[in-house]
Amino acid sequence: MSKAKRVEWKGFINVYLRPNDKAAIKQNPIDDSGIIGLVEGLTNEGYKVSLTYSDRGSFYTATVYGNTAGHINAGYALSIRHSDYYVAFSALNYIFDNIGLGGGWEENYGSTQGNNDW
Repeated sequence: MSKAKRVEWKGFINVYLRPNDKAAIKQNPIDDSGIIGLVEGLTNEGYKVSLTYSDRGSFYTATVYGNTAGHINAGYALSIRHSDYYVAFSALNYIFDNIGLGGGWEENYGSTQGNNDW
């Protein structure tokens, strides 16, 4: 049995959410079935999707990571932090649907400067 090839970590892709993006995300929250559909679609495209919680910071982090060797975004991660995990997943859904992160992620999309809630 062979082991899967380990993907080299390359870093985070930063997405700059403008105030109108944040308002649109909060106005159109994703529901449970939407989260399942998002996770299923991303994993089928070769991404790892995770959700973690920080007690210290009191926020969730939803992360999409290119963990498949040979994938165009192998080694890159995109994460969203928020105190409500529905908002975090809604933001990921919005980013993929509206801002678009198709193709290679090596291009820098901006920085959220560590602001966890909006």
